[in-house]
Amino acid sequence: KTPVSNKNLIKCSDDETKIIEPIELQIELDKLVDKYQNGRCFIRPSGTENVVRIYAEAYSQILADELANKAIDLIDRYIV
Repeated sequence: KTPVSNKNLIKCSDDETKIIEPIELQIELDKLVDKYQNGRCFIRPSGTENVVRIYAEAYSQILADELANKAIDLIDRYIV
């Protein structure tokens, strides 16, 4: 998870697997995930804290951690 100034700037689909606002964040996340073998990454605002939760999977734990850290970089770019 990563703290943000306003978690309400991120809106997700009902199943929380896609970001619908800001759509640019989802587009960049999709591009990032495509670079990882067996990559998946979901971002959603916490229901109780002013944080965004990041779920990342990849071929190895090292790659999953790298994917999660790069996802945090994207969040920092789009959620100010």
